[in-house]
Amino acid sequence: YQKRYNAPPDFFVAGGFAAASAVFNGITKAGDTDTEKLIAAMEGMMFETPKGDMIFRAVDHQAQQDMFHWRIKKDATDNDLLELVATIPAATMPLPFRNKR
Repeated sequence: YQKRYNAPPDFFVAGGFAAASAVFNGITKAGDTDTEKLIAAMEGMMFETPKGDMIFRAVDHQAQQDMFHWRIKKDATDNDLLELVATIPAATMPLPFRNKR
């Protein structure tokens, strides 16, 4: 990405990559593009993204991943802006189940 666009990838690039990875892994696991087969294959599916592993909860299909707490560096430059303060594990942030199947 850096070589092609002469810029570091941003959060939108990472999100697009994560979405494409989810679709690719879902189709690969399902062995088909049939909607019901994809749903079954992707429920509980874990896959890699540029931001770490992501999982689709089987109960409501919510995507979950670790979150990151950043701060802007005092000596920030165009391509070196952020300092990682903490990684917050997804397991410590349980979301309520609102979408019942």
